[in-house]
Amino acid sequence: MNSNIFQDIQNKRNQFKKYAQRALENKWITEESFNEIIHKVENDKLTIGVIGQMKCGKSTFLNALIFQDEILPAATTPMTASLSVITYGEKKKLEVEFYTINEWEELKYQASRSLEDVNQDPNLKSKIKAAKEIVSKSIIIQNEIERLLGTIKQDSFENLIEYVGADGKYIAITKAVKIFYPSDYLKGVEIVDTPGFNDPVVSREERTKDFLNKADVVVMLLYAGRPFDATDKDIIFNKVRSIGMGKILIGINKYDVCYTQGETTKDIISNVKNELQKACKEYQSSSIIELIEEHEPLLISANMALMSKLPISKITQDKDLEFYYNKALNNFEITSQSEMFEKSLMKEFEEAIKNIIENSKDEVLIRKPKNQIKQIGENKNDELVKELTEVSNNLKILETPDDELQELLKSSEKAKKRIERKIENLEIDLVEVLQKNIKKITYDTDDSLAASQKKILTIFDDTFILASEDKFKSKFNYEFENLERKTKRDFGNFNDQINLVIKKEINDFLYDIEDVVEKYLEDFDIKDYFGRIKKELLGDVVNITINDLFPPSEKLSEEESSLIAEIGEGILIGLGTLVTLGIPTLLTRKDDFRRRANSVFSLLDTKGIGLNVKGNGNRVIENVKKLLLDDLITPIEQKISDTIANKSNKENELKSNKEKLEELKSAKSLIGTQIEEMKVLESQFSTGKLLKKELEDITN
Repeated sequence: MNSNIFQDIQNKRNQFKKYAQRALENKWITEESFNEIIHKVENDKLTIGVIGQMKCGKSTFLNALIFQDEILPAATTPMTASLSVITYGEKKKLEVEFYTINEWEELKYQASRSLEDVNQDPNLKSKIKAAKEIVSKSIIIQNEIERLLGTIKQDSFENLIEYVGADGKYIAITKAVKIFYPSDYLKGVEIVDTPGFNDPVVSREERTKDFLNKADVVVMLLYAGRPFDATDKDIIFNKVRSIGMGKILIGINKYDVCYTQGETTKDIISNVKNELQKACKEYQSSSIIELIEEHEPLLISANMALMSKLPISKITQDKDLEFYYNKALNNFEITSQSEMFEKSLMKEFEEAIKNIIENSKDEVLIRKPKNQIKQIGENKNDELVKELTEVSNNLKILETPDDELQELLKSSEKAKKRIERKIENLEIDLVEVLQKNIKKITYDTDDSLAASQKKILTIFDDTFILASEDKFKSKFNYEFENLERKTKRDFGNFNDQINLVIKKEINDFLYDIEDVVEKYLEDFDIKDYFGRIKKELLGDVVNITINDLFPPSEKLSEEESSLIAEIGEGILIGLGTLVTLGIPTLLTRKDDFRRRANSVFSLLDTKGIGLNVKGNGNRVIENVKKLLLDDLITPIEQKISDTIANKSNKENELKSNKEKLEELKSAKSLIGTQIEEMKVLESQFSTGKLLKKELEDITN
């Protein structure tokens, strides 16, 4: 089987395990740490959610992407499509979850309602129709329903159609199906085939949202011949927005149909983008435009991708398959399945998914522990540099004639005084820089918060009564999305700008310090140590986040703590929970929601920004003092004084320090070799490229 995204990801994981194993062998990490890292890598799942309306080709897409065979049947209606989760299992099997008794009673109640009574509510009307269809399909299993409700059933893979097929025996009471499939590339991966959002059973809809909320990639499929109609608009602007943005890849499926009718690929993409932009204006959602700009919609023919993987014998035995296969060959003037796969554009689609996964999941799954391991190695090297510098300086002092030691002490004292003055000047310069930038970012943030609060209160006043529930929610959440997006962008820009200024101040300071050291400590070898100082001081100093807008928890009242708990990790966007949690009673709770919204805004205090930035500035100065004074100059002074006071012990100390120096040089050489070896291993999984020999090692 050709390499696909799941194999590539699994190979990357395996290569990272080799990296962690080498770190263990190098004694950079303990056995316990190694086991914790490997457990997380092996058990933390990559989740890919697939959404789209009926007939957009989801089942065909999943069959091509995962099974390379006709496994999943096409669902004919959204009413009977259950949530399906596909993941690794040692054997093919199914795990079927049925509705609970309460969920089934809810369904029967909805099915008993008259459509005429809810003509003014299209969403409720749709759910009632769905409930009626589901209940009607339960007739064939009347005698089994009571026994199965609220249970989880294990079944053979061959019976899948009974739970997910439109005419499946148990489709009426199936809530979710977990499909276990023995393909190694599915290890640590789960693919979620969603039934839709307008579900007559609320818990099933919530389950769908939960899965998509944690998904590393959400793939939304559109039909190229019907790009972005009303149903697609509802999915992306009303449903997807409720689970978060930034992880969506839009696929334009069945592009081959339009292509053979004379449309160019450029025309197809352009039509979809135009429709998306029109919809953005209609829904006043710049967030979707940003999303489109980040990940371009991609063309795909899931049908061609699947046919390129099916055995020719299977294609020729099915008249419909054979017809479409030959049609594709003729339309695209190709002669082989490999060419058909190329023309399906599935490879490009897989690469896009992989890139999004790597940009999001790697941070937690691989990049974070990799950086931790890497830092351990660098810290070991830095400690050796520090020790080598100290021992080397000790030798220099011990080898200095007795009559020159007093002069050496005077030089070190002069160096210390001048470095202390340079540090005082740096502190003054940093305070000035920090105060200026703090003032600007706090003013800008205060203005943003005030403007947003005003808009929110206007929404309460103008649309609370008159607007529909969905329209009210849309406006409310849209404003908080804008506030969160703007705040994150402004804070990110501030972090970049102020760190750049701070680095310049520190760089100028270090340049002056080098002059002092060369003048007064010219006999001492501190070049490597100085390199360590630069590396440590020239990293990013300031990192303000949305969390800096909140006061410490110990200063909050019980009600304020409750509000923040409601907001959750999303911080600002999560303010929408003030509405979404209580939508059914909005009309009677207008004043309460206004009060709570004002309470939340009162918690957002920009003083935290200043405290964070000033604190980081203070830590810079303290670190400078430690590295230059406590760890460098003071030990030199102390050693000179001790040597003057204990001249009789010079020979023994000289011998001991020479032996120590050789030990440290040997250890430094070893850690240097280890770091270089680790860099090679890192490059192999960081770039996604594996050497043939490494692949053989992994599979053996």
